[in-house]
Amino acid sequence: MTRNTPLHLFPWLRWLEARGPYAWGAWFYGGFWGIVGGYIGFLNVYFVRSGFSEVAVGVLNALPPLMMLVLTPPVAAWADRRARRVGVVFWALLGMGISLLVMFWVNDRVGLVAAFVGLSLSYSLVLPLSDGLIARLAAHHGLEYGRMRSWGSLSFAVCAALFGGLWGWVGYEPMFWITGTLLILLAPSVLVLEETHPPPPGERFRLSHLLRDRGLGVVLLVSLFFGLGLGFTDPFVGVSMERLGGSPFLIGLLYLCIALPELPTMQLEGTLARRLGNAPTLMLGCAVFVLGYTLLALVRAPLPMLWVAPLVGVGYGLLFVGTVRLVDARVTPERISTVQSIRHALAFGITPLLAGPIGGAAYQHFGQQFYGLTALCMGAALIVTLLGRKELERPAPQPT
Repeated sequence: MTRNTPLHLFPWLRWLEARGPYAWGAWFYGGFWGIVGGYIGFLNVYFVRSGFSEVAVGVLNALPPLMMLVLTPPVAAWADRRARRVGVVFWALLGMGISLLVMFWVNDRVGLVAAFVGLSLSYSLVLPLSDGLIARLAAHHGLEYGRMRSWGSLSFAVCAALFGGLWGWVGYEPMFWITGTLLILLAPSVLVLEETHPPPPGERFRLSHLLRDRGLGVVLLVSLFFGLGLGFTDPFVGVSMERLGGSPFLIGLLYLCIALPELPTMQLEGTLARRLGNAPTLMLGCAVFVLGYTLLALVRAPLPMLWVAPLVGVGYGLLFVGTVRLVDARVTPERISTVQSIRHALAFGITPLLAGPIGGAAYQHFGQQFYGLTALCMGAALIVTLLGRKELERPAPQPT
């Protein structure tokens, strides 16, 4: 692994570089997800308050997965070929920050939607490339990826609650310039991450490479159902809390209750997989998800949502870290961003693109009961894992 970015342009990065690989990943995840926690749970509430219907919000929330489906795989493949993954993440973070600043300045719905398109485009690039870089960094240095990623969950939880209280006090408008500025300040910190070497000249990636590994196919199919379930309901978690009578502080507290259990779960996922096996660990995550979303469909008041939310965090921690780790273990370093982007496109691209508008219509018609859609999807992921459990325990047949 190499580093081909100019750290001398940002002298303070020398301090971060000296902290070592674990600190690089933890710093990025802690900073990025803390900032995202400051706006993502409140953005749809702001859209609804700005006059958008639930169906319109569902359509808007289809934009990030559309970008992830159409844009991310070819950009990730280009970044793999040129070993420019770090640079793409850097510029995408700047794009996110600038888009949020624009959302603060615009005064009409057209401008708001245009800025949200820019935010969606940039966000769709940050996730798979940064996950691929840090998962490979962890494997190369013998570190637990889940422990790095768990700092993102902790930061997200704390910042969602703190910012929720702040937005309840000062309103939602400052949210855009505060989080936008923080993202711009965070962007240089990714320059300490190491690049994997590009693939040999003339070697081309083909989809048939994936099809030879049935275990990888199981992981990707689980990711598909995982993303489909979240796509139905995730955009409306904050909205449903508000509709049940919750304040902005309770919305932030809801995300705190979801994200805090992710911290120990993500840290323990690798240990659980070594003791129980890959398939049982994924099945456990699916089962907890089914229970959590079934209970969410039954609640009719804000406080019970807070009591059930930790189950969602446990399920997310096991499934997210497990799928990222298994993809990293079954592909070559030179193609990690390409295959991780395919996983992201399945989990957070095509499925939310289909499910977002349907979820908006379902919430508008059924209310809280629409969480049952996610429980059904997680049940399907559980069945897929059960059927493919033997393939998950076998090593990849050959490098992909």
